Amino acid sequence: MAAEQWLISFITDYISARKELQESVTSRGEIPRAVCECCPVGHPRRQFLDELTQSEMSIAKRAAREIKRYGIISLSRQDAQSDVYLKCRKPIREICPDPKSLQREVGEMESKDDSGRTVYSYVVPTYTEAYQQSFLRRIIAAFDGGILQCPHVVAQLARGGSARAIARRLRREEYVYEESMPGAASSEDRLQWVQYLFLCCTKCCSEMQKRACANALEFTGYTYNNDRCNWKRALFMQMLREIDKHFNVVGGRYSSRIVIQPDDVLVSFSSWYDIEDDLIRSVDPSAVVIFGARKDMLPLLKFKVDVVCIDGDSVIRYDSDRQVEGDIGKIIEHLVTHLEPYCEEARGTDHDRYNEAMARIGQDLGFVHELEYPNKRTRIDCVWLDREGGVYAAIEVETKPAFKKDIVSTWEVEPQLAIVLSHARNDDGIMFLSEYVLMKSIPHPFLAVNTQTKRLYFFRGQELACTEALCTPTQDDSHVEEM
Repeated sequence: MAAEQWLISFITDYISARKELQESVTSRGEIPRAVCECCPVGHPRRQFLDELTQSEMSIAKRAAREIKRYGIISLSRQDAQSDVYLKCRKPIREICPDPKSLQREVGEMESKDDSGRTVYSYVVPTYTEAYQQSFLRRIIAAFDGGILQCPHVVAQLARGGSARAIARRLRREEYVYEESMPGAASSEDRLQWVQYLFLCCTKCCSEMQKRACANALEFTGYTYNNDRCNWKRALFMQMLREIDKHFNVVGGRYSSRIVIQPDDVLVSFSSWYDIEDDLIRSVDPSAVVIFGARKDMLPLLKFKVDVVCIDGDSVIRYDSDRQVEGDIGKIIEHLVTHLEPYCEEARGTDHDRYNEAMARIGQDLGFVHELEYPNKRTRIDCVWLDREGGVYAAIEVETKPAFKKDIVSTWEVEPQLAIVLSHARNDDGIMFLSEYVLMKSIPHPFLAVNTQTKRLYFFRGQELACTEALCTPTQDDSHVEEM
């Protein structure tokens, strides 16, 4: 594997760190500040609580009075050049001391909230008299982003009550929406810090001291639900920075894919987000890392690229340079010597243990296996996939003597080899395949294994080519009978 020297070791360390941090997140809702700083998709992104100075506190107290007086819902500005956006429950004519300038200076829109009450929305240019003569200017001068309130304070004010709020400074990294910026080499150059006056209740203040976002985690009564928090992705990025690995986000700042430089490792954090063919060709990665299940690796096999799949705490590796074993004789030899030992090591029902053993044998031979492979309205117990993602071997595991239907079901996926495991007191059913008419037309070799008599039979059409006894854990060798 091209990136094996550092990548596998890094992923192992990441899984260990993720498991350790998971306890802190779910039980206490605490996320280290260094991890929050790497959050790429937080909403809002990278928030931090800071104490106010005395002058800022006086402005905050005035702002709190004005919020209550005029029913201000939000006050915001995205950057130093943009207008001020104001939502409140009273007309701006009551806020601005010069109502004559309103018609020519301020954009106004009236709407209704969920309760049917009137809400006024305004766009106030900062160069106008309406802005300069209002209290908005003093707030924006100290807090260029405007005012944010936690949902608990908003709810209390909406009911007409008095909200006891803690005033804090909240900083947030914003994107400057301009077509071009002098000297901007990349999208990262269009990011800037914006400060907000954040009025929050004691609970939200306490929660934000544990992490960057107040509402990213939801306390369910026993633990914190972190489905809305991207701390696992942020931890991955933070650990990359710790080992001096640079990365670029692919497809916009909220994309779930990054490219680690200079190794050209493509990482996809979302299992449901397909990696487009054009992306693989343009990045030409040395390896692809995906978070998901083994089946999510399958579309990537055709690109001849190393794949690492992080499935929970398991790491599944696919080495594109490794050759698959296509010699039927060696496949039979490996199956005979390893089926029973692997089955002994597996857990579960007989069906599950033999299924897992066959999957493991396929992996030993260089194939990528998939369990419960979809086939029309049914599923094949296990398949071995070649380097093109095609089905090399289709495998069915039966815990009963009957298996003829499995000959048809494996045939339907057009494999190069079919393997059926059955469980019968004798091998009469398998020997009857020499007279089974359907076997005349079967285009691929067929292996039948009786897991009770511990014997394998290899058919080419109706012809029985050889039979071999399985090596059990107490056996040292096997005997082959040529037919």
